[in-house]
Amino acid sequence: MFQQETDAGILVCEWHDRLPGEIPAAMTSILTPMLDKPLLQRAIEQLVRLGCRHVHVLLGITPEPVRRFLAEGERWGITLRYHYLWSDRDLADNFKPLRLSPASRYWLTSAETVPVLVPDEQSGGIGWRTGTVTHWSGWGCFSGDWLAGLKGVASREALEALLLEQHSISRLVGSPPLSASSDEDFLDSCKACLLQLAPEDGPQILLGKGAVLHPSARIDGPCYIGPLARIGAGACIGPNAVIGEGSVIDRGATVADSVVLPDTYVGIELELKHAIAAPGQLSSVAHGAVLTCLEPTLLAAVNQPVATRQGLSFMQRCGVLLLRVLLLPLYLLVRQWTAGSSSSVQLCLPGHLQWQQTVPLAPAISTGKPEEQLVRHFSGTFYPGLALLPKGVLVLCGLTLRDASEVQQLPDYWRGLYANHRCGLLNEAVLLPADEATFSRHYACDAYACVHGHSMYAIRLMLRYLYQVAGAVLRLGMAAWSGAAR
Repeated sequence: MFQQETDAGILVCEWHDRLPGEIPAAMTSILTPMLDKPLLQRAIEQLVRLGCRHVHVLLGITPEPVRRFLAEGERWGITLRYHYLWSDRDLADNFKPLRLSPASRYWLTSAETVPVLVPDEQSGGIGWRTGTVTHWSGWGCFSGDWLAGLKGVASREALEALLLEQHSISRLVGSPPLSASSDEDFLDSCKACLLQLAPEDGPQILLGKGAVLHPSARIDGPCYIGPLARIGAGACIGPNAVIGEGSVIDRGATVADSVVLPDTYVGIELELKHAIAAPGQLSSVAHGAVLTCLEPTLLAAVNQPVATRQGLSFMQRCGVLLLRVLLLPLYLLVRQWTAGSSSSVQLCLPGHLQWQQTVPLAPAISTGKPEEQLVRHFSGTFYPGLALLPKGVLVLCGLTLRDASEVQQLPDYWRGLYANHRCGLLNEAVLLPADEATFSRHYACDAYACVHGHSMYAIRLMLRYLYQVAGAVLRLGMAAWSGAAR
């Protein structure tokens, strides 16, 4: 439990006022290394410098990678507590689970924009100017009472407008913050970090440990070459070039005013200018275009990832077996009503969406009356799927079970969840009422399952599900009995 009498931080990840599908395509994010560390880490380190020892993290559209990177905060000596940022609710409702103390002050911060300098005093808002226009950096120190009163303020833009209107709130105006809001902002922020580490009166070429340069390579500062990077014969690096850790620049390639992300192979005589390169992808910042699925001879991964899956422990296997035995009578009863209906799903495996495995289960989402949907899901998906849990193919609570062809039709941000997480037998989307089963609501259920798919949440969801299944079986049985009586 956080101590209410001490100041704490609130870190909002991927704070947008638009739906995920409306956000412009970008290769970079708060988890993309900006020279030696990602912007998310820089945000946490700034909060530590400000004296925060407890931080509430509000997770956005890619929750699990953020949580996996930050863990419990032990590497920074702080305590983290995770929450989900609901885009259809205002900030006052999103802050309720935080149980803020009205008398305490909290640093409200954005992980997408991080001020370069840490203020010495607690400032209501930290901003910067472009001409005569003042912008808010997403960082400020406010009382818990003021944050709890943000009714009707749902987006960062609305909060910025409110801060600019309220002259009673103190402001500190400085230089533009580091940002990962777009690929262009990310590239500019890398340059700002580079100028900080390599000032004009200091060393202009920064080499990481284990970096290897060919004698004929040409290096112009300022530039950063990360640990274990390799620069080939005749390559031209710089000025304003950032080569990520473990990257390989092949012979004759040129990297200027650009960023090569870690573990990226840059092909022979490829020329990168004002661009961001990653394995198989290229963001041309000058033209505002993102190219994907490029030839491996141009851009590829130095080390290919390997998809793994983890099975259940012995006690968990025994629990699943006991559950199957207890539910067998209900399954045999329900199976009589759904006899003859069989289906299979091409399951996407985490790590590589092109890796698929066929499982004899029905998709989780179906059409029809709510009672019939639940009964079909129980007989065609949930009960047969329990046999697959010990093998690690599925989890009890995870992403909505969809066929691979359906997953490929989802937006990029949604497919990213399937690339990093396993499908589950249960999901909040299975229990959604028909009037709430919207596209955005289904995505929110998947994202929520990635964040809260731990054992206790899965057990609670399963109990709710079985309660509703039993109710649906009872109502359908009563309807069949009354129809036969007539």
